[in-house]
Amino acid sequence: TELSISVAGLPEVSIDATRMGLCGGMSFLTRDIVESGTPQLRATRSEQIPVPLAQHILGRLIDSFSGSTTVKRWLSLTQTPDEDTRLRGRGVFHRTIDELPGITREIAAGKLCPIGLVLTQSLAPWAVFENHVVLAWGYGQHGDTLTLRTYDCNRPRRDDITIRLNIGSTTPVQP
Repeated sequence: TELSISVAGLPEVSIDATRMGLCGGMSFLTRDIVESGTPQLRATRSEQIPVPLAQHILGRLIDSFSGSTTVKRWLSLTQTPDEDTRLRGRGVFHRTIDELPGITREIAAGKLCPIGLVLTQSLAPWAVFENHVVLAWGYGQHGDTLTLRTYDCNRPRRDDITIRLNIGSTTPVQP
């Protein structure tokens, strides 16, 4: 299922909806389903996504950008190193730490919180599609270690996927 994506600030791209690029749309659709109380989708093979559903997911993906501000932010984070630098200022690590109070507040309020995972560093604008979006649904803290429990649309029926952060560190322990 080939879909074209055109979002302000990014070059138009065609993607295979069964292989990549729709994690933001899937995450937001999942949150929509949970918040509305409707039954979950049961298919687990992306190759079987009907075109109308793929188009709806694409629409939710575009909605998730909520304008050019989010696109610029994704591009900036993709081009920013993990660690702080004199030239670029705060790196992705410290920007992540800055976002954590909002994320944990959403979760504590009983909401699923979409979070963007910056998985690549590149100046190429299309590299933004190598990043990923998951839903954080729970968290716990033990000392300086914060653990976010996540739902990843690429790993259906799994509730054991976590992200661990050392929030007491001044530098990233790992990328």
